[in-house]
Amino acid sequence: ITVIIKNLSDGYGDRKIIFLNLFALKKNISIAILDDDKAILKALTLMLSVNKQYVVSAYNHPGEILEKLNSFKPDIFISDINLPELDGISLVRKIREIPGDHPEIIIITGNGNKEYAIECLRLGAVDFLEKPFSMAGFRTAVERAATFVESKRRLAELLPEKRNPLPDDGKKAV
Repeated sequence: ITVIIKNLSDGYGDRKIIFLNLFALKKNISIAILDDDKAILKALTLMLSVNKQYVVSAYNHPGEILEKLNSFKPDIFISDINLPELDGISLVRKIREIPGDHPEIIIITGNGNKEYAIECLRLGAVDFLEKPFSMAGFRTAVERAATFVESKRRLAELLPEKRNPLPDDGKKAV
């Protein structure tokens, strides 16, 4: 963790500003990628697998990931919108219905439909990338989602009651 403390004098008095480098915190981020285009799936998986902080799983069909979501909860979920049998928006809705923590979602699509983008963002996606997208833009979207994951982890560490809202006696918290 990198912490930088700077003094600030701005006419309102002296203050200390603390900068925390969250990028240094990212460890073991699980990422699930879903795309029916095997070439894109392979390229994205290889690109992310180079970074040792990511544990990447690739899926070619929505049914594959839906079966695993009860036992495997990725930190980040990257999905194409145009999928066989189930569109990406319906898939995002299904993921949001599963109890527990939800992954940060990045949507990728060859169909630059703004209504899709708006709906995905309303459903909680953190980014929407239109194909063809640059690898730098893709990396930035994944880094942003990983920062959200780390922020949630840090918050859970700082506020342990968020993880267990019930008192030890099993009675409902008031």
